[in-house]
Amino acid sequence: MNIYLKRHSGNHRKYLAFTLAEVLITLLIIGVISSIVIPALISNTQDAELKTAWKKTYSDIDLATRRIVMDNAGSLRALTITNDQFRDLYLAYLSYVKKCDSTSMQNCWTNGITAIAGDSFPDNSSAILNNGVMLNFDYDSSTCTSVININSAAGIINVCGSVNVDVNGSKGPNKIGKDVFGIYILENSTKPFGSQGDNQENTCSTTGVGCAAQYLYQ
Repeated sequence: MNIYLKRHSGNHRKYLAFTLAEVLITLLIIGVISSIVIPALISNTQDAELKTAWKKTYSDIDLATRRIVMDNAGSLRALTITNDQFRDLYLAYLSYVKKCDSTSMQNCWTNGITAIAGDSFPDNSSAILNNGVMLNFDYDSSTCTSVININSAAGIINVCGSVNVDVNGSKGPNKIGKDVFGIYILENSTKPFGSQGDNQENTCSTTGVGCAAQYLYQ
């Protein structure tokens, strides 16, 4: 079978032919290239969208923290509160569609997401924002002096708690460093997981924890 292209030159006609084999080989090459390039493009687009969502959510949490600090005389120290109350402090400044207490966290937080140490997240309070973002709240210390995983000599001190973020809810991949990130709540500010001094700075390519800071500061 031949495919002809007809050309006119005066009274002469020339025919350029492509065999079926040549056409099939060309299509095969195009298919192979597409199978390599298109998934990579889709993956890059998805990664970019997740990073953008993370930056937006971090900004929202940071702003809410600043407003909470203003409401509490400039510091989160000495707040004797539960995880549920810690969550509610934030929800007063965030638009949400659902909140779950520590006894029913799984209704607002995807099962199977693992924490830094590889274990399941504890039964923290949680919530789902109106844009589908899931939040997991962990109040560590009423004196804001928790130093778990923190090198205080580097300046990250007075940790009151943390907020874990799943930027696209239950859609997946539900993996730290992809769509799940962490925020330290300090006495009067916030810092992302992977900030200098928390011993997680270089973990973006391994555990994924350090991606929270890396993506914000890129």
